[in-house]
Amino acid sequence: MHLTSLGGAYEIGASCHLLQLDGKSVVLDCGIRPGERADRLLPDLDRLEALTEGRVDLVLLSHAHFDHIGALPLLHSAYPDAPIYATRATALLAHVLRRDVARSHGPIEAEEAPEFPVCDASQVDAAVEAIQELP
Repeated sequence: MHLTSLGGAYEIGASCHLLQLDGKSVVLDCGIRPGERADRLLPDLDRLEALTEGRVDLVLLSHAHFDHIGALPLLHSAYPDAPIYATRATALLAHVLRRDVARSHGPIEAEEAPEFPVCDASQVDAAVEAIQELP
């Protein structure tokens, strides 16, 4: 078993952890750092790609605060086949907050970070709709 923090280990925001066990890759949360510059907004998704060789088997959401779900649309876009599980309360709150998640990515000015991978409302909707409820 190996646990890697991709964000949120020594800070508030961008909570994202990778648990690798028996050849499986499980991501716990995928948040943003609210109020940060574009280049510091996200967890280290490039490292996630490298560590998993492009395969995530499962995504678990602990709760629906932005620092835990704000980058979920980008994660879901990159790994659309990975099921996303959360409690009913977390799934319902994610539905309520979906527009706020989209706004949190906002239009990023080109001079701030031209390569920044912003998401759009359709990516937010797809990620939130993909959440499956578990007790």
